[in-house]
Amino acid sequence: MAAIANIVINDGETVPVAHTLTPIQQNPDAVWRDSVASLPLIAQITAATTRRYDKKTGLWRVRIPLKLPVMEAITNQNAAGYTAAPKIAHVGTCNVEFIFHDRSSFQNRKNVRTLVTNLLSNAIIVDLIDNLVVPL
Repeated sequence: MAAIANIVINDGETVPVAHTLTPIQQNPDAVWRDSVASLPLIAQITAATTRRYDKKTGLWRVRIPLKLPVMEAITNQNAAGYTAAPKIAHVGTCNVEFIFHDRSSFQNRKNVRTLVTNLLSNAIIVDLIDNLVVPL
């Protein structure tokens, strides 16, 4: 079993920025959070993992949500000098879920993970996600 550790992922900026997600929880589910000093905790990128087994169905479920909060733009202070506290405008979220029967093999699980990774790199899927363009 892999030991919990930092996860480094690059964003999609023109000049990609590496984000180091640090573990903040590990039992029963693992949670990682970015640590950008200029952002409040609620505005940090988070990722998590859960693994559940259903004895009735024999299914394993592995969930990996990733959340990227976007802060409201604070323009100016009002006439009295008050500046509003930072708030989250919206959160970009991806929920990846793998479902495997307990009879699945290592190679089957590896193939599904690799196929999903490659699918997300396909130009049609990239256009759908980045530009919200539906394939015709």
